[in-house]
Amino acid sequence: WKVYLSQSTPYRLDLNYGIGDAFIDLSGLSIENLKVHSGNADVNIDYTSALGNQIKMDTFFVKVDLGSVDIKKMGLSNAKTVIADVGFGNLTLDYSNSKHTKSNIKASVGAGTLFIKIPEDNVPVIVKINDSVLCRVKLSPNFEEITANTYVNKAYTKESMNLLSFDIDVALGSIVFK
Repeated sequence: WKVYLSQSTPYRLDLNYGIGDAFIDLSGLSIENLKVHSGNADVNIDYTSALGNQIKMDTFFVKVDLGSVDIKKMGLSNAKTVIADVGFGNLTLDYSNSKHTKSNIKASVGAGTLFIKIPEDNVPVIVKINDSVLCRVKLSPNFEEITANTYVNKAYTKESMNLLSFDIDVALGSIVFK
């Protein structure tokens, strides 16, 4: 199936995938809210033409059960809040090659894996992790621990305008920052 949407209309999308593969190009669309749920499907989301969301997105919600979701150029979503829920599957949030605005990312990981590709050192990042002894957390060597389970990169200041703020709970799974 190919579905084409008008770039002039703001959308609230609720996309549910049980099984199969999905490729979603959100380039140039106006998305107010986006919900993506992957049961056992592999979902790929991208902004292929490098045209980001034309309006400020309130919430980008993604839920992964057994499948995988790969989101490229996540910064182009222009999302104020990102909520991620990973069960047994894999989720990749790629912030590495896109523009950045202030965003709060809240994630919960059960037994799956959350991969986060972060930008160069010029974008401020703070990471707060609530983990267990049964999980695995791997941070880039660019991070420094400022308090227990709170890490920042070199560009971080309290006054940062384009701060990427991560608040992550993990039970049995893995968290990897690259």
